Amino acid sequence: MISDGNAGLATPVGIAAPENYGPRHMVFHPLRPQAYIICERNGHLLTYDWNSATGMLSLTDDIARSLLKELLQNLIATARSSRAGRREIGPGETALTMMAS
Repeated sequence: MISDGNAGLATPVGIAAPENYGPRHMVFHPLRPQAYIICERNGHLLTYDWNSATGMLSLTDDIARSLLKELLQNLIATARSSRAGRREIGPGETALTMMAS
């Protein structure tokens, strides 16, 4: 369990990750109830939804290193073209949704 700080500290019980992934670093999204974990053994990025009522994390996605590299390259290209075209990321839009439009 992980606490948001409002209800006091929760007792850590660990985070489930697929076998042989080697989860290493975790970070929470600054605005959404999500956490991201990078795995050292295979380079995958695991995404989790966080339930603030229970403090539990639920695995929602497993992104392979090759796909992650492609996503990051597209994100960088989108950011560069956005600066060149002076297009700002709008409310409710992410760089990934901008790539699709």
